[in-house]
Amino acid sequence: MSSNKSEFLIKTLIGHARFVRCCTYSPNGQFILSGSVDKTLKFWDAESGLELRTLIGHSHNVEACAYNPNGQHILSGSADNTLKIWDAHTGEECHTLTGHTGLVSSCAYSPDGKWILSGSWDGTLKIWNAASGQEQRTISAHTNDISSCAFNPDGNLILSGSWDKTLKIWDVKSGEVLNTLKGHHQSVRACAYSPDGRFIASGSADNTLKIWDATTGEVLRTLRGHKSTIWSCAFSPNGHRIVSGSFDWTLKIWDAEIESGTEQ
Repeated sequence: MSSNKSEFLIKTLIGHARFVRCCTYSPNGQFILSGSVDKTLKFWDAESGLELRTLIGHSHNVEACAYNPNGQHILSGSADNTLKIWDAHTGEECHTLTGHTGLVSSCAYSPDGKWILSGSWDGTLKIWNAASGQEQRTISAHTNDISSCAFNPDGNLILSGSWDKTLKIWDVKSGEVLNTLKGHHQSVRACAYSPDGRFIASGSADNTLKIWDATTGEVLRTLRGHKSTIWSCAFSPNGHRIVSGSFDWTLKIWDAEIESGTEQ
């Protein structure tokens, strides 16, 4: 039976003026970062839910956001086709990365912080040098726009989600597809690995959040509660919680504990 929900909900954060497109925890778990159609990024206190700071710089929707592993910088991707690197402490803009020809829908740092991964509506994944901002590699993927991407904790695999309703697991070095995950009824808009690499979370236009076994590709849990498309999701650093952001203007925090190997 599918899990129904609200018994796993811990807190709802309200503050953005328009739809929330992306969200993530800081490496130490103390803060949540979110991005919105209102063109801003916001910092929140993860425990209290209090809004702490707003970053302004993109000229269009903020579609994606990520912390680097040491928590010193944050990365954002936008419908203005660029990525920006920001100082996480001061909120100052550090660099702008250009190269995509379509909306940047997703972005991530490699576990060692040396590389940046981005996915775009131009149908490509790009790998960048995090220090220089130079593009290193382009991978053509999926049969439709790429909506989300992530490195696994070891940095040797890439996860991508697409409007083609699937997720794919890729080998970083070869660019080969290792597994395709199917289960969502509408486009996949968000994906994330758990800190230990054992699980994958995905959010979809079918309004559900799914937790998958990263090795077998099996669906372990389906979470319902959002009233519209889920645009973003992330595990907490200890893997016990998942935060999700939705077109319903809210973020939700969920219990991510898996008690068995079958869907709940």
